[in-house]
Amino acid sequence: MVLLDFFSEKVGPYYYNQGLNDARAILDDKLDTITESFYELEKITEFD
Repeated sequence: MVLLDFFSEKVGPYYYNQGLNDARAILDDKLDTITESFYELEKITEFD
């Protein structure tokens, strides 16, 4: 087994999962920003 294959097999999943977690955090932040933008666009009504 080549050294690179060893590291890819043993450590690769950790970095892959970390990448997914990082992407999820970025997406969550962007979605929060979009949600806040919708609230900013709302108009005040007498029914609120």
